[in-house]
Amino acid sequence: MRLSQIVGAQVAWWQLGFRARRAALRLQASPDVMAVAREWSHQVLAAPWWWRLTRVLMLGAVAVLGCASVLVVALEGKDESVMVHYALLMALPVLAASAWWQTRCARKLAVQIGPPPPRRSRAWMAVRAVAFVSVAGLLVTMIVQAAVVESRRQVTCQPVVVDDAVREYLHGMSECALADTAVDLTGLRHTPVGNRESRDHLYDVPGLGTMIIADGLARAWHARLGELGAPIDYPRQDGQMWFLNLEHGHVAAFGYGNGVRDAVAVVGTAYSPVSKIGDCLPDRPCVISVERTADTLTIEWSAPDADAFNVQWWEERTRPRPGVEVAARRFTLRGIDPTHKFGFALEACKKRFLGRSACTRWSPTVVL
Repeated sequence: MRLSQIVGAQVAWWQLGFRARRAALRLQASPDVMAVAREWSHQVLAAPWWWRLTRVLMLGAVAVLGCASVLVVALEGKDESVMVHYALLMALPVLAASAWWQTRCARKLAVQIGPPPPRRSRAWMAVRAVAFVSVAGLLVTMIVQAAVVESRRQVTCQPVVVDDAVREYLHGMSECALADTAVDLTGLRHTPVGNRESRDHLYDVPGLGTMIIADGLARAWHARLGELGAPIDYPRQDGQMWFLNLEHGHVAAFGYGNGVRDAVAVVGTAYSPVSKIGDCLPDRPCVISVERTADTLTIEWSAPDADAFNVQWWEERTRPRPGVEVAARRFTLRGIDPTHKFGFALEACKKRFLGRSACTRWSPTVVL
């Protein structure tokens, strides 16, 4: 059976419409409609394996995309793999029911209209059964694995007494308060927080608010607390470096969280990123120009081919905020404080179908 015959019979069956198909199944349709029904039933029962697989894959792609689009909201904050696996779990019963119903209708028409095509041998049926069980087992294993990964991300927190600001900060996060909020050696209200992978410190700093400081940075600060004083800004990122400016110096380290290494404390000078406008690396975006007015700031950059860019920026003495995604190579901030410093970092990303985007490394931070 040629592909044109298979596709033609399927398209002709769809074009009949719901009422004509129902009449054919009840043997109440016109001879022309019954002829189309005969061709379709023989096509369904005698189609080669590659056409059956293609049809299921096409229906499956539509079903998975539909389920995934609904689960974007329902599973907000979940991992993309978990979302896709749940979508597969929802789509599998629909695909199985659709295949069963079409086969049932085709057999009914073939028996009533004329002799059906010869059935496959028992060996072929056994091969199909083994293939189906293998694929179903693989999908179930993937779904179970995704559920296990998601369950491991859920954290059961011990009951402790914390400030309202700490409770609000930790809401919806995968970290727990590890002890009661109390004043520590810094003279500030402090709450140790963390999960299975990391341990951090949450401080309430007058004039700034609640900030989280990685354990490595906090230890370097505590070691020279009397010389450095209290924080005057939030921890910031400069490429692979994290730094915290204090009253009389700064602490800086590579990495973050449990990955912090080589943390150092410097007394007497604030940390200042060394990257300048136009300092370019070939594998990541590069800021090439800046336009600043009384209340706006616009940056432009060059970059390799990309579908979108993630822009992270911070303003001194303000809380860290989530980055933004832009399609152009230009980004403008409005309503800014002209007396404040701003830091920008960029990454270029290429979108992937039902997967995480492939992104470059973050550019070094440019401070304006």
